[in-house]
Amino acid sequence: MMPKFRARFERQAAVMWISHLNIMKALQQALRRSGLVAATRGTFNPHVKLAVAVPLPVGVTSEAEYLEVELVEPVKGEEFKERMNRNLPPGLKLLAVSEAPAGAPPLASRINGADYVLKVRAESAGDAKATEAADTVQASPGPIPAGSERFWVEVVRDLLGRESLRVVRNTPRGSREIDLRP
Repeated sequence: MMPKFRARFERQAAVMWISHLNIMKALQQALRRSGLVAATRGTFNPHVKLAVAVPLPVGVTSEAEYLEVELVEPVKGEEFKERMNRNLPPGLKLLAVSEAPAGAPPLASRINGADYVLKVRAESAGDAKATEAADTVQASPGPIPAGSERFWVEVVRDLLGRESLRVVRNTPRGSREIDLRP
């Protein structure tokens, strides 16, 4: 049986402006360069059996993205991690690897939530409240114009103070309302 690995990886600022499609290409290139042979599906136009559980939007960094890949040859998890990390571009790094149990459902079906951190940086050091807020909320990739940091701090406080945060999610099957608050 072919080994299937699940890995947690980070996406740092160096690759935050890279699209999901190009991240997938970088992961496939790292597999090839490391000499790891991934299983493929299809015969006429084969595709590597590699999936990222929840693709991130462009401009977002992550400390915990998850991928799943099936290999043709047996290899130890730690060796897989080391070989991949040697061949990944700067800004992508595998942090933990485990072998998926036989017959396990796809990784994407197991993820049921995410934690996001909004960072806002205050430009005006003279405003004590804005500076205090900036200690806990900082901006990336660039500064928010002076005077607007208080606005954003209040927006975040308002959102966090709500009992529910209902949004409409549009899918190919139609629209449905969901609550973003746990």
